[in-house]
Amino acid sequence: MNVLIFSELDDASTNGVTEWLSSLEHNVFRINTEDVIDDIQVRIDNQKITICLEVNGQEINLDQIDTVWFRRGYLSLNCKINLPRGLDQTVYLAISNHLFNEELVTLEEFICEYLYNKPHLGDSLPIRANKLIALKKAVAVGLKIPASEINTKKEGLINFFNLHQQDCISKGVQDVLSFGRDNKGYSFGTSKIEVGDIEEMDDCFFPSLLQKNIQKKYELRVFYLKKRFYSMAIFSQNDEQTKVDFRNYNWEKPNRNVPFILPKEIEQKLELFMQSIQLDCGSIDMIVSTDNEYIFLEVNPKGQYGMTSTPCGYHLDYEIAKELVNV
Repeated sequence: MNVLIFSELDDASTNGVTEWLSSLEHNVFRINTEDVIDDIQVRIDNQKITICLEVNGQEINLDQIDTVWFRRGYLSLNCKINLPRGLDQTVYLAISNHLFNEELVTLEEFICEYLYNKPHLGDSLPIRANKLIALKKAVAVGLKIPASEINTKKEGLINFFNLHQQDCISKGVQDVLSFGRDNKGYSFGTSKIEVGDIEEMDDCFFPSLLQKNIQKKYELRVFYLKKRFYSMAIFSQNDEQTKVDFRNYNWEKPNRNVPFILPKEIEQKLELFMQSIQLDCGSIDMIVSTDNEYIFLEVNPKGQYGMTSTPCGYHLDYEIAKELVNV
């Protein structure tokens, strides 16, 4: 069987699944977001569609692909454009923007749609990862979420802050920002809002997501794979460094992580949620509050699952490899 995987160069989880697929004697083709597509050939006629890609010198005939894993990233056609020298800058920008944002995007969408009609795991559409849409759909299936609000003015932020007894957090509307420079790491995740922070803010600011801070017994990381749940409890609340967000890892004294069985009622609601957002796999973050309520936070279709698999002995690389060749 020929398996095509879309991923990122340094994704360790992809490496684990690739090793299992190879040991099971399946052919694996991998396209990373960092790869350059050297050549594209698309033929469309009344009999069939043929698509061939040349990636880093390797030809991949998409007709011969049996199953696809949209693990991370998306097809990116890093094609060269050859425009005449000396073009007016306005003309150059207009042409290049059209080529990259219209022509190439249309071609990328066509290829992804072609592959999406094959047996596959994961999703090729970024909209599935939209965290605001996820909150809306979670409520629709009966899951509880933290009270949330997006503001751009200090007045609205103060009203929300006071409404929830000055116990709120701030987080990105979408993904965590993380990067390195000059041997230093920088990140922006979830943080507690303090009165002093508000006093120092401008009257107007970039749209920011605010949420009521949930007092928790523990956090849950749930990996969902085709109607199966692999859950782990994270005891992060007793460490000031990880109390607000377990991703503020304490490497010297890590949180205790244990396998966890979700109540059937929560599993049923999560199953409805994943169906509504059209995801067949992903990492779900939840909180169990001190009142024993299950609070949905977000789902990441491309999230790391090794942190759940290894402590709990779930062997998810193997489970995913099996799923890919049996879809």
